[in-house]
Amino acid sequence: MKNICCNLEVQVKFRFNDKNEKRMSDELLNELKSKINKSAGEDLKSQVLIIDRVASSSILRNLLSHDNPFNPKLGDLKAFWADVQNLKKIFVCQDKDCKKSKVSMKNYDTVNNKIRCGCGKTEYDWKK
Repeated sequence: MKNICCNLEVQVKFRFNDKNEKRMSDELLNELKSKINKSAGEDLKSQVLIIDRVASSSILRNLLSHDNPFNPKLGDLKAFWADVQNLKKIFVCQDKDCKKSKVSMKNYDTVNNKIRCGCGKTEYDWKK
């Protein structure tokens, strides 16, 4: 999550030292959704449902709550992991030959206004 947010220049509230490193996943997911809704085109906005599934997962919500006797079932864990992998696929090029596989602002196409991976096979409309 941190890599995806960093690569898309997602802004989160400033925190000092260790508190900055211990951000909660729901905070990163919410800020990522906000950035997508503000900057992305419909091609990426259509993927927000996957982010919502991860953010609203009972596994994530229960693990983040304090003093909760959470006992997940194997099926729940498999479904959550599949959602996490699908989320990752949105922001990582699936071409094995791509040298810079992460979709990043570092690969921003200023002519076509797109964020993309290094090879350009995974790209999304994006306005700065």
